[in-house]
Amino acid sequence: MTLDGLDPALAGRFRPDPALAAFGHETAAREVVSAQIAGRRRTALGEWVGSSAMATLGRDDWDSEVLRRACGRVDLWAAPGVPSAEAAAFGAWVADSVRAAVLDYVVCRLPAADVAPLQALEALGWRVVDVLETFAETPRPAPVDGVRPHRPEDRDEVLAIGRESFEESRFATDPVLGPDVSRRVHDVWTRNSLHGLAAREVLVAEGQAGGAVEGFLTCQLRDCPGDVRIGTIALVATAGHARGRGVGRRLVEASVEWFRGQGCALVTVGTQASNAAALRLYENAGFRAVSTSVTLRWARGEAQV
Repeated sequence: MTLDGLDPALAGRFRPDPALAAFGHETAAREVVSAQIAGRRRTALGEWVGSSAMATLGRDDWDSEVLRRACGRVDLWAAPGVPSAEAAAFGAWVADSVRAAVLDYVVCRLPAADVAPLQALEALGWRVVDVLETFAETPRPAPVDGVRPHRPEDRDEVLAIGRESFEESRFATDPVLGPDVSRRVHDVWTRNSLHGLAAREVLVAEGQAGGAVEGFLTCQLRDCPGDVRIGTIALVATAGHARGRGVGRRLVEASVEWFRGQGCALVTVGTQASNAAALRLYENAGFRAVSTSVTLRWARGEAQV
């Protein structure tokens, strides 16, 4: 992967993909980062390069559509231990770039260890809206009864379950968005998953004797450099009446088996650090924590940049 105009020595110091690195895929872990940078630069509104980090600002078309405002995202790639002075320069660039881009809502997700850049954004009035724990595991055989790929007739039940779930997402807890916006976001996300636009497969858990759908899980696939395929669990939801019965565990274990059949070397999933039940679910299913990240956002009208 070539990164025109970017010092290869600088790019080589950036943190690799944590999940791939944790499971020994070192080359893919670094090549994935290079591919991310190249992709973001192609559509960026602007970029900043320091001595130990670089960043881009781009528009986020999907967020803009579902949140009904002009949305963007800041991506930062950094070596460990960005100096405070360099983080301040990053913050100044963010302030100028967001103002020039005339955006209403901008998100930036950073590793929790990047303390100086986090503090630089907070000093500009950015708000922490999410702390995400990412887990990963190597797929292994785990046949599970009562879980199957969704069928067209499951649509209404799946959508109904989605509408009563995801109360702890960053969309729901962000005071400038709130529960109604969160429900709309996840309804669109679930519909797109059922139509194959946001997921490769949607698995559903049936009640006893093939009864009503009690939960669903969406599966995404990503092919990385070096012929490494990663499976990602994107959405997991259980019907209110079925919670506490192990439905989530069945769905997760069935998804790992599904991902194994798709040739995945790794399965990843992210969940809010505040969601104790989900943290226990993934740990009990054999996943191990590989990274913690913090999502900050700036919203026009709430803070000045």
